[in-house]
Amino acid sequence: MELPIKTQAIVYCRTDEDHKYLILKRSEIDGGYWQPVVGTVKEEESIIQCMLREIEEEAGIKDVIQVSKQLYNFSWERDEQVYLEFVYAIEVDEKSAINLSEEHDEYLWLNYKDAVEKVKYESNKKSITIVEKMLMN
Repeated sequence: MELPIKTQAIVYCRTDEDHKYLILKRSEIDGGYWQPVVGTVKEEESIIQCMLREIEEEAGIKDVIQVSKQLYNFSWERDEQVYLEFVYAIEVDEKSAINLSEEHDEYLWLNYKDAVEKVKYESNKKSITIVEKMLMN
């Protein structure tokens, strides 16, 4: 059973000159917009387990270098259901092979400015900005 708890994984990799963020384009039937990896927590899993499962399911990434502490959380409502969403930064190797699920039909590795401009929701923009500030410190 799915819970009204969501995860948002801001997946990034370090490059020789900087770092890049992974964003995914939802299939047209699911809206066709760009976003980070997101998912819904199942009853039998933790938030971190959900996030790692979603990264593997949506992008095919199995090897994670590090998971940040929780960076941010917020709530939102859809169809009279309130959801709580937790945001983490996930570092992966820049050579990680991406294998998209049917939920998405494109992916991009973008610098901070381009990633923030490309994603649809303000919550995604804020999450990427929080991770960028963390990485710059």
